[in-house]
Amino acid sequence: MARKGVDPKIPGQGQPVDAATDLLWRDNNNFAEVFSKAVFNGTPIDPSKLKDLNAVESTMLRMTDGSTTTLKQTRDVIKSLDTGAWLVILGIENQTHIDFLMPFRVYELNFINLARQVEDIRKKHLAERKEAKEQGKQGNDRKTVSSDEYLGLFYSDDKLNPVITLVIYYGEEEWKKPLKLSDLFVETPFNSFADDMPMYLLDVRHMSKEKLDSYSPALNAFFGFLVYDHTDEFDNFIAKHNQTFSNLPDQTIDALIEITHSPELEKYKKDYRTAKGGVNVCYGIQESNKRTFVEAA
Repeated sequence: MARKGVDPKIPGQGQPVDAATDLLWRDNNNFAEVFSKAVFNGTPIDPSKLKDLNAVESTMLRMTDGSTTTLKQTRDVIKSLDTGAWLVILGIENQTHIDFLMPFRVYELNFINLARQVEDIRKKHLAERKEAKEQGKQGNDRKTVSSDEYLGLFYSDDKLNPVITLVIYYGEEEWKKPLKLSDLFVETPFNSFADDMPMYLLDVRHMSKEKLDSYSPALNAFFGFLVYDHTDEFDNFIAKHNQTFSNLPDQTIDALIEITHSPELEKYKKDYRTAKGGVNVCYGIQESNKRTFVEAA
């Protein structure tokens, strides 16, 4: 028997959705696992190497006429992965509806981070030059700086850290397109020559059973609840994962409440607390089904 009494509307319509889902992915273990499975084809990520970054990103762009303009974006979750040998910037964007500009939004988010990195490098070189001048030295700690490097404030050995963004989509309608920047282009014979960028997307409710089962019990429960919600397989899924759903962490149930807007889950969180500090969703569903049966009789 599927879960009763819940409005099956598309979640998130007309409502902001980021607080609880953001907290779920700010957990380094969850973040590392979903990036490993959804982006890096199972290549493991060490959660201890992840560090939270400022979600509000801004950079100043220099225009050709000498003026400047500031670009600013707020990310849902952004972390650095620093192995000591290299560093990469990883971000997650939560979506409960299909945004047909999403590839461009991701392109914009990544660009602003890269532009800020360039600006930081330029500021660093300016500070080096100022310090060298004050100390009466020539140049900086490098032996030579070419005229091109000097004018561009970006040297041949300067490098940018790559930026990768994963979009996690929780809506009921399957996300078929857009999946890359070129999906937004008008058709021309020259599209293959234009900039393009694939968008990493996890369409939660339409992932395969094989993919779902590859996740740890905690994320399997979170994703699976959304995959099987409003289906005849829902109760079987809950029963199969009875151990997890008998003590579901607040972090997980808060994210599910935020996505589904379920008054039932809110009641479970309030009324069916466990001694371990979680929520007994299994018992809550059993009680709800009993009430439904009595009312129907």
